[in-house]
This record gives sequence, C-alpha cells and structure tokens, in this order.
Amino acid sequence: MTPFLLMLCALAILHLPGVRALPGLGRPADKAAVALGLGLLPPAWKHFADPAPFVAMLPSWVPGAEVLVAASGLAEAAVAVALFLPRTRRLAGWAAVALLLAVWPANIHVAISGQYPPGFSQSPLYHWLRVPFQLLYVGWGLWVAFGHVPGLGLRRRFMARLYDRVMAPYEAWISPRRAALLRDVSGTVVEIGPGTGASFPFLDPSVQWIGIEPNPYMHATLRARATERGIAHVEIRGVTAGGMDLPTGSADVVVCSLVLCSVEDPAAVLADIRRVLRPGGRLVFLEHVAAPRGTWLRRLQRVMRPVWSCFADGCHPDRETDRLLEAAGFERLEMERFDAPPEAVARFASPHVAGQAVR
Repeated sequence: MTPFLLMLCALAILHLPGVRALPGLGRPADKAAVALGLGLLPPAWKHFADPAPFVAMLPSWVPGAEVLVAASGLAEAAVAVALFLPRTRRLAGWAAVALLLAVWPANIHVAISGQYPPGFSQSPLYHWLRVPFQLLYVGWGLWVAFGHVPGLGLRRRFMARLYDRVMAPYEAWISPRRAALLRDVSGTVVEIGPGTGASFPFLDPSVQWIGIEPNPYMHATLRARATERGIAHVEIRGVTAGGMDLPTGSADVVVCSLVLCSVEDPAAVLADIRRVLRPGGRLVFLEHVAAPRGTWLRRLQRVMRPVWSCFADGCHPDRETDRLLEAAGFERLEMERFDAPPEAVARFASPHVAGQAVR
C-alpha cells in the first residue's frame, strides 16, 4: 500500500504551480501516468534487490518462481518507463492494468493460505485488505489508459441519487444567504449547474427559467421540483462544446452556484455568461474558493485536489474563482467573502464568496 501513498504524493506535487505546466503534463491523466510510474518503480526494484518474499507469495506448485518474479520486476520497470513517455502513456496504462491483474492472484493466495512471506506484514488483516486494495491500482491504470476517469455515467448516476442527502447540511446552513441572493431575481433566468433545484424555493414562480445541467440524471428531479414550486416556464439543456447554446443578450439574470470550481475553463464560462446577459443584466454567484496563498489551508486544498476532483465531478477546492470574477470584465462587482462552518462542509472547502456582477 506504500506505493499508493507515493502515487498520491506525486500527483499532488505534479499539481503545484510551475510543475503542472511542464511539457507532457497538460491533462490530469498525464499527471496520473507519471505518478503511477513512480509508484511502480519501488516494487520493481525490490523484485531484484530482495526477491525472496515475492517468490514465497507464489504457490509451491508454480514452476520457475524465481524467473517469474524477475520477469514481473522487469515488466513493472518497463511499464513505469513507458508511463513517463507521452507517446506510450495510454498503451502503458493498459499494460499496467494487465500486469496488476496478473499479480492479483498472488495477493489472494497469500490472504487465503495464511502463509505470509518473510519481510511482509504478518497481520492477516493487512493481507485481506490488500486484495480489494489492488483494485485501486487497477482503477488508476484505467484512468491513464482511457485518458480520463472511467465510469463517468455511473458516477453521475450516484451523484444524482445521493446529491440531496450529501448536501443537506450545507443547504440547511446556506439557505438564508441563498434566499437573499435570489430575492430580486426576475425575467429570463439562466441557471448553470442547478443540480436538483436548490434555488427553486427562492425564485419567483413567474420567472422564465432555463437550466444548464450537464448531468442528465438530475433532469427529472429538476422538472418535478419546478412543478412543485409552480414555475411554469422551465427549459433544461445540456452543455455544448461551444458553451451555452443561448442567444447573445437573452438573459436578465444568470445564477451560478458551486459551479465555477468544477468547470474545465472557468474564464471561458464567465466570458460566455457575459455574452448571454443583456446590458445591465446580473450574474448572481455563490462559490467556494481557494484559501489565501501561503496558508496551511491553501496547502491542504492543493493536496486534496487530485483525489477530491475524481470523486466530486471535477471540483477544484484551490481554484481562485474570486480572482477570475474580478478579471472577467463586468461593469460592477459586489462580492462578500465568508467561511462555511465545519458542520456544513469539509474544512478544505470552507472559504466562500457570494454576490453579484453586473454586465
């Protein structure tokens, strides 16, 4: 399990300013490939420096155990090198998956037989946990092989099903502030990433509401809750490659809540919001943002980002959304900074901004 910790640390380092901009590290999957390669090198080296424990992991009836151990060490080293090279990364990702699945039976054999190799942990619990833990390595290899985290549709289904339950403490705390932000909203309202409709209780039913929700599994809940609120004009759209497929100057208000942290290009999204708003129209926003630079919380956000982003649909807890709003070119910006309490949200996501920007 130690290589996995090494991979997590390497992934965090590869997201540091100055490092993440290095050639060949443009995508998250590229950083994951280098981290996986670094994680494979220590066990590859140990296959030659101390092969006895690996030989002991194999059943006694397996012929040529020493040769198999040496071959697997060479294979791990070769895959690690290929993961470092941009041209061979995807193929190396598939090779890593095949290699990890090939050695998995040895882990299962050790756990079931109870014959723990010398130099390895003697705890039965460790060896039983090691069996399902191998799937994390396999999943990491699939991330590299596909070029993105696989199972996006499945993750979106789970998010749609669990979203309200997970967000309940946060919504209970943020509701008064959300109500104040949406009090004077009227006309044509475009909401980006409305989720399951947390804004509906605070909107006037007479608004013409257009939701831009990329998760299709939330659309049915959105329609049902809009009907419950009595909002007659409801239109739900996905996201196109060019942004919001809406006419220029067609919106009176754009609502953006906990969205800019997770979009791929927030500056482009803000530019598209300005395009869609009519002159004098407003962007109403509520976002969690990066902590001040140089603080321990900012460092925690940076460490948490690679893992959190995978599980939270691309969320970046260290994104400087406040600075992006200031640079977006709005005529007037009103922004309040505040921290969410620990009972509402994880500490690394506590810094928030809320307010409005006028086009």
